[in-house]
Amino acid sequence: MWGARQLVTLDNRPIRSRGRHLWRGEFDGEKVIAMENTPYDDLTQRRTFLLADTQYSLLLDELSGAASGKLRQHFQLLPGEAAIDLAGPTAHTMNEAGANLLVRALPAPQLSMTWKEGWLSTLYMQKKPRPAFAFVQPQAAGQKAFFLTLLAPLPENRRVWHVTFGFEQNGQPARIPPDTIRLRTNHREDYPLTWSHAEKRAVLRKNFAPLQEQDRHNAMYEQEGPELKKNR
Repeated sequence: MWGARQLVTLDNRPIRSRGRHLWRGEFDGEKVIAMENTPYDDLTQRRTFLLADTQYSLLLDELSGAASGKLRQHFQLLPGEAAIDLAGPTAHTMNEAGANLLVRALPAPQLSMTWKEGWLSTLYMQKKPRPAFAFVQPQAAGQKAFFLTLLAPLPENRRVWHVTFGFEQNGQPARIPPDTIRLRTNHREDYPLTWSHAEKRAVLRKNFAPLQEQDRHNAMYEQEGPELKKNR
């Protein structure tokens, strides 16, 4: 039975697994894995994972085809408390001890975020709820759509930090995937990531001044705004 897994669906319809591996590579400071699937007869999805500096994962889903409807990029977190900022669009776990996870989508004019029902079962006939959500946007027939999402670990005693990311072309912001992403974190860390599917290569540059541990903690921490909602 199909559930809300970490996938992209069209109109919440069950998908087919007809995927193929495109390429993978390990480069100085960056790892890339690219795959392609045809979840529906009239929709093709290319998913690219980019791991920057061994700590920040960027997930790029590119969708194209004759299909039309509502695309949803699904996520489920581990059981526990989580904060969801529907306007962010951002979610992060709120474990009092141990590591946490931040999930943030690149905002777009037609992109929204919604709660989902999530469950986890580790024992037969037993299940428990867990936070689940989806980033949502329309898919027009014959048009291309994409999701760009950051998955970032939060070391213990840290929760949310300043982070921005997006596409660039020739050093200028771009709205469509031009094979360059700029990720800025912790107020000082700057990562331009460039890759090529055709040439199967990638380049990561690092532009930042190292911070002392306490300064890094202060730069990363933010107070929760009133728009954040907790989910147990």
